[in-house]
Amino acid sequence: ALGIGLAATGYFVNLYFVSLARGRSRKLYLTQDYERSMYFEQYVTRVRAILAALYLDVDRIHQAVFGAPYGGAIDEAMIVAGETLTGVGQTYCPLVHEHMHKGVVTPELWPICETGVAHAYKKCPLWKESK
Repeated sequence: ALGIGLAATGYFVNLYFVSLARGRSRKLYLTQDYERSMYFEQYVTRVRAILAALYLDVDRIHQAVFGAPYGGAIDEAMIVAGETLTGVGQTYCPLVHEHMHKGVVTPELWPICETGVAHAYKKCPLWKESK
């Protein structure tokens, strides 16, 4: 009876630590996904700047060859670069950065925070607390 009791106790202690480790792993995956998304946003910003620079280079070449600019104002270059990358950016909830830094985003809430689709984030308990 003592052996069965100790085995059951050991089982439940192991179960507790396994569930604790799973929770930490899920939180780590969430943080890594957030950091990858932040890196991707930075990458898109750099690509937008590179596209604008390429557009201006083409404009300079056009001016050198034909004697007149193609129309490459920096504002127009940024518009063209932005239009090229339409739909590439993240659709975060507006409060995702604040909530991630506070550490209140859970793995269950992350899909709502990350996508922000159709203002679904307004149903999020963290959004309601912030308003």
